[in-house]
Amino acid sequence: MRCDQIKAYYEREKAFQKREGYVKKLKHGKNHRVRFNLADMIQDAIIRHDDKEVLRLLKDGADPHTLVSSGGSLLHLCARYDNAFAAEILIDRGVNVNHQDEDFWTSMHVACACDNPDIVLLLLLTALRVIETKSEASAALSSLEFGTGHNPHDASSRGLQEGLERKSCGDQAEDSGGVTPLAELCPVKEPMPKQ
Repeated sequence: MRCDQIKAYYEREKAFQKREGYVKKLKHGKNHRVRFNLADMIQDAIIRHDDKEVLRLLKDGADPHTLVSSGGSLLHLCARYDNAFAAEILIDRGVNVNHQDEDFWTSMHVACACDNPDIVLLLLLTALRVIETKSEASAALSSLEFGTGHNPHDASSRGLQEGLERKSCGDQAEDSGGVTPLAELCPVKEPMPKQ
């Protein structure tokens, strides 16, 4: 019964199109192109786990600091869809792992809520790298402050020296806020209040 109805419908449509000359047909020869911006394309590539596309888009100029509609970063998207490869690329490109979306969730919150242990591990390792770098810089600063000697071959001293050279100025040059590169690299902990 239903098959007969469908056949009758298609026959009526064919007859109607022949009678009208089918004027609704698209004109041939026109190229209809749809173009998307890089931000939308990189979000789609992250969701589809198309890592080659993510790399190509970043090379073509896609901003790794692009925000998604919820106010989160592309790292939030990686955490939601368990795309550890893209997350690692974005972290290497300098995306803030502590960025919060409109609900004040970081990418770590999203990874834990979506049960994505690979992303959680990656974010934890990134945090440990940051802590390790800061502790090396603090150790170098304390050795300079307390007169324990400055060994130019010491690994932490070399890291501090390289950091200052990257800033392309001496340790006494100040920026507009009065902060020296040394202070920027080695934040000094404030003394504990006495109880």
